[in-house]
Amino acid sequence: MYFWFWLVLIVIAIVIEVLTATSLVSIWFAVGAVAGLIANQLNLPFLTQAIFFFITSLIALLTLRPLAKEYLRGNIVATNADRLIGMHTTLLKTSKLDQYGEVKINGITWNTANVDNTEIEEGSIVSIVALSGSKLIIKKL
Repeated sequence: MYFWFWLVLIVIAIVIEVLTATSLVSIWFAVGAVAGLIANQLNLPFLTQAIFFFITSLIALLTLRPLAKEYLRGNIVATNADRLIGMHTTLLKTSKLDQYGEVKINGITWNTANVDNTEIEEGSIVSIVALSGSKLIIKKL
């Protein structure tokens, strides 16, 4: 009787995983349901089958997820923009809470935002502390 339960659970988990491609949502439950199905074929009681399901799903989650995250994380493109962090430069345009400032580094003009949301006047010497998208996060020296 529980044979069909485990089979349907395997199919549902695989369908959900296919619909949420690369999210790794339910594949662990499909692996656990296979263990439940095997326990069912060994004529073990349903409680034992359920325990096999939960333990196998947990083991699959804890062992396979780190591996999958490592190999499925996508292409990360290095841009060398992080080399700007720590540099000092002169602020070309006043940086306010509601308005980006500007700096020019190596001939490229960058928008800036303040790390502490205070106003920094034009001409101030600033340090670049982070990069957020296409703007530099700065603090006044």
